[in-house]
Amino acid sequence: MNEETEGWSGELGRRDGYPLIAVAFGAAMIALLAVLVPIPPAEGNRALLQVVIAGPLLAALLWGVGWVTTIRHASSGWQVGSYILLALVAMFAVDRGTGQANSAMAYDLTMLDEVKLDPNAHLAPPEHPDRGPISRRWIAFLKAMTDDQRATENQIGALQLQLLDNPYRLKNEAPDLLHDCARTEKGKALVRGYRARQEARAKELDAWIANSGWPEKTLVVLRDAARRYNGIHGLKEMTETQVALFDVDGERCALIARAGKAIPNWEWSWAFAGEADRDAYIANRERRGKLNGARNRIEAMTDREGELKPGVVTA
Repeated sequence: MNEETEGWSGELGRRDGYPLIAVAFGAAMIALLAVLVPIPPAEGNRALLQVVIAGPLLAALLWGVGWVTTIRHASSGWQVGSYILLALVAMFAVDRGTGQANSAMAYDLTMLDEVKLDPNAHLAPPEHPDRGPISRRWIAFLKAMTDDQRATENQIGALQLQLLDNPYRLKNEAPDLLHDCARTEKGKALVRGYRARQEARAKELDAWIANSGWPEKTLVVLRDAARRYNGIHGLKEMTETQVALFDVDGERCALIARAGKAIPNWEWSWAFAGEADRDAYIANRERRGKLNGARNRIEAMTDREGELKPGVVTA
């Protein structure tokens, strides 16, 4: 054993000169912190900076604790060497933690590709959707949206305006409807209210994405998912079309109320008091057909672009 080696190992035996004990304690603390403190996902230069900055800083903190207790009594070589060892352990831990965080984030994002439409054209998350903070935020958004859709559609259905298409059912199931044609105003308020709430939800989702701090590639995926699933593309046009349809229903209701009775043929036509009402009814039906066509075109537009159909089902 040469003199240099003897001097190095000899320093370990000096009073309070036990730097390896401090290094072992620091490494144990790093391992514990790696388990208890989540490391955020990162990619590219950000991941590199996270390793080369956070690792040495953590090592410096733990080395400082060791310095006070024992390292300061060791030789200068061991003082430097102990820090280098701690820094390497910390950088490895941060690098490994970053990789695990990236894997967890990638799994979390898989939920977005598994979102489906249920039989009622409502957005439905997949089985076992809770895969992390991203999927939890989306579950909350989808639940709020679909719950609102169902509630609004039920309220619109309760107006029974769809029975205007069938004199027999109208007479037997909603005889008071023809005395309350103004209920179409409630329908207009319902679709306008849904639009306002959905636009507010979409704005909150966009703000969450912008302030989330996720890596840029993840933000691109989230922005695309928001575009496809936020339910506001075409919502303004859909709402205006639905409001116009309620106006048409109000006119139709008033015309039917004046007709008095139905002629039971294959189309269940109405017996109007005069040609003016009959012509007005025919014109009303044509306007309704054009508006339904406009609604279908809005839905087809979102289908082509892979987006959620906007609005609620009104008929």
